[in-house]
Amino acid sequence: MKPADSQLGNKQPYRRSTALLVLAAVMSGAICFASRSVRAEDQQSARLQLLIETARLARLNWEEAKNANRKAPGTIPRGELRRLELQTELAELEVKVLGTERTDLKTMRALNTRTAIIDLELALLEIERAQVASNRDEVHRLKPARQSAIRALRQLHDVGPAAKDGVPALVAALDDPELARYARCALRRISPAALKETLEKAINKEAVDGVKPEVPVEPGRHR
Repeated sequence: MKPADSQLGNKQPYRRSTALLVLAAVMSGAICFASRSVRAEDQQSARLQLLIETARLARLNWEEAKNANRKAPGTIPRGELRRLELQTELAELEVKVLGTERTDLKTMRALNTRTAIIDLELALLEIERAQVASNRDEVHRLKPARQSAIRALRQLHDVGPAAKDGVPALVAALDDPELARYARCALRRISPAALKETLEKAINKEAVDGVKPEVPVEPGRHR
């Protein structure tokens, strides 16, 4: 064998070993990726099962409350019954959101909008309960409830007219002095007509009651 052939022959095992190392690295990466994918799917499946069970229990609690009121009207206050209903709908929405393809943007937006409306309604119920509560634990819930309401109001403001189903909750939020300016901004974007009608009713009521009407100031503006 010529010296050149000898050198070539010596390089071939090196090239083969290098190729094997590259192949092994690729296969290892593929195995790791597949393993991560399996773990992610397992986690997704476990989370979905948890949400399904949470929704089932929420609906069970709601049904039990309704049955209690059928047997003895007034056993469960209307506010609490509404809270249980909203929690049930919210839990079932979370199941739908997790099971919805991320590419279905229209459905995702609709689900997220409905979730924000429910969050606002739940926060308003919590605020009402905290305001009439006598024990300190309930009163301490007032601040986080308002913070939750403000987050929901901002989300609905960003959604715009598509959040028109949330108008009743937005109008209700106008009664809270710390939420009113956020509610006005959201209403002005979602339904200017509803805002105008609500403000006119408030002004007329104040006039009838003998109170000088006060025109609300838009956030960021001065009289």
